[in-house]
Amino acid sequence: MKQSTKFGLKLAGVIGAATYAGTLLGGLAAYQVAMHVSDAQKQQGRERSRAENTELRIFGISSSLNSSG
Repeated sequence: MKQSTKFGLKLAGVIGAATYAGTLLGGLAAYQVAMHVSDAQKQQGRERSRAENTELRIFGISSSLNSSG
């Protein structure tokens, strides 16, 4: 086999390995971003739910005070 062919095959192998590693790292980065966004949305949902529950409790207390008078 010619020396240039061996070099070309090695170069193709290195490029292929680098492409594969880059794809894996890119996928991992995308996964991390998706999980971060998902966690942030869950946290916002919990905060919204907590705020709504607090409003309902306050409304319930003020309604019961108004009706007892």
